[in-house]
Amino acid sequence: MAETVLNNNNKENQYFVGVRFNESGKSYFFSTSEKLLKIADKVVVETARGLEIGIVSILPQDISSYNFKLELKPVLRIATEEDITKFEENIKLAIQNGTKKKRNRLLFNKIYNNQEKMNIHIN
Repeated sequence: MAETVLNNNNKENQYFVGVRFNESGKSYFFSTSEKLLKIADKVVVETARGLEIGIVSILPQDISSYNFKLELKPVLRIATEEDITKFEENIKLAIQNGTKKKRNRLLFNKIYNNQEKMNIHIN
């Protein structure tokens, strides 16, 4: 499957979208030049922890309505089947390596890290 890279270099028609990293978590905002994103689309974004897979939770909105002081990082691409498969493999690997022992209260952030690692957050 071809990778859908979003053109975020074009300063015209900029939008921002809300992205969640777990089902009950809050939305974080990322910029994009594409209005094609839909609710529940899986996207790859760059965060302070590296590349992560998130789920679009707020439809694209015009960047002029973004009223926060924080700079927006871009949505890099729509997640490919390869991204999603790698993420699922990383979860299985983490469980096999003993993460499952942590009081049976695991919440996994759906994170795909380009360095073949995955950050798993336990609450």
